[in-house]
Amino acid sequence: MSLTGIRWVFLDLGWTLINEAKAHLERCEKTVRALFALRKPVTVEALIEECDKAAAAFAPSPYWGALQALGISTEEQNMLREQAPYPKDLEELYPDTMDMLKVLSDRFKLGVIANQPAGTEERLIKHGIRDCFDLVFSSTEQGVAKPDPRIFELATEATGTEPHQIVMVGDRLDYDIRPAKASGWRTVRVLRGFHRVQQPRDEADKPDATVKHLSDLPELLSHD
Repeated sequence: MSLTGIRWVFLDLGWTLINEAKAHLERCEKTVRALFALRKPVTVEALIEECDKAAAAFAPSPYWGALQALGISTEEQNMLREQAPYPKDLEELYPDTMDMLKVLSDRFKLGVIANQPAGTEERLIKHGIRDCFDLVFSSTEQGVAKPDPRIFELATEATGTEPHQIVMVGDRLDYDIRPAKASGWRTVRVLRGFHRVQQPRDEADKPDATVKHLSDLPELLSHD
């Protein structure tokens, strides 16, 4: 299947362009050690399994959804924010990210739409990919987060094109595919990370196309 008439390609960051696996494992290991100190023993494997279950259930955050499912109180969760913070420094680009961006940036305008804390521009610079993008929409800087359709509406307005000429590429059915489709965009799902286990709840969750690797994108998208 080919998606034609595309002018703009927007991409998510975490679990799409950026591999968060090492960071996630490190946080889970620190979490398990902290919980053991609280006499709430749980294995890393069990915590990761609960994260997958939370993602499949469309929890906003698989990690915090997993902790809730394990009976970790709000007070204990607040403690974990300090003792087991998410280590961004362990994030890395997927091996196929750079080559894909170089190919697509020669053919399309590229943008980012991602739910991120402050510093998204710096994050892109750190990974050496900021120059690939014409627009960057981060939830913190924009004051609106996915799946709120307003962030897609802002991006559509900024491109100066019609919604059907824009494609969203992301890993989440609930935060990437569904709201982008509702905004009239085309959609491509990447089967990576927590949310590979999500199953469409209805037609609104179904992407126009699904890929396992970003290297599949260039052949999938075209202007004509």
